[in-house]
Amino acid sequence: MPEDLQATVKAALAKAKEKATSEDVEELKAAKATLEAATHKLAEAIYKQAGDRAGAESNAEDGASKTSANQDPNVVDAEFEEGK
Repeated sequence: MPEDLQATVKAALAKAKEKATSEDVEELKAAKATLEAATHKLAEAIYKQAGDRAGAESNAEDGASKTSANQDPNVVDAEFEEGK
């Protein structure tokens, strides 16, 4: 997780904890909104990182399967239709 995002989430969490005992509804709503925005950015970063990693693994697997399929010169790639 990027350090700036980590700092943002920690600050928003600290503010939300501080405001949790407040009786001012607007302060609570503002702290909640700030925390939600920070956690949404965190989730976005996590999903992006996971997607990048999955994409790299998928590309490596695709390359491996293509090279293994091309090793036998007698193999012909064709489509098959079943007659009725």
